[in-house]
Amino acid sequence: MKSPPRLRRRTEDAMAAITPFLWFDDQAEKAAEHYVSIFKNSRILDVSRYVLELLADPDPARSSRVMRAMLAMGKIEIAQLRAAYDGESPDDADARLGLA
Repeated sequence: MKSPPRLRRRTEDAMAAITPFLWFDDQAEKAAEHYVSIFKNSRILDVSRYVLELLADPDPARSSRVMRAMLAMGKIEIAQLRAAYDGESPDDADARLGLA
């Protein structure tokens, strides 16, 4: 049985708008490689562990500042995360980076 045209169109629109979100505590690279093997025309451009180093700092104040800064971002900005790690205010970091 075929779906009604309106339902098919909504389903197709929803499929076109899928945004993957991967969360793997200790196997992120393996998971990324798996997804790249599934999705056509996909590739891993770069692997960076810098943010993980900031989040894993033994000083809970530093790692907490990084996490709070990251949660407030629409996209991950490494310079802003480093500024939060160093205890710099967002406004001071923006001014220093020429973003203000």
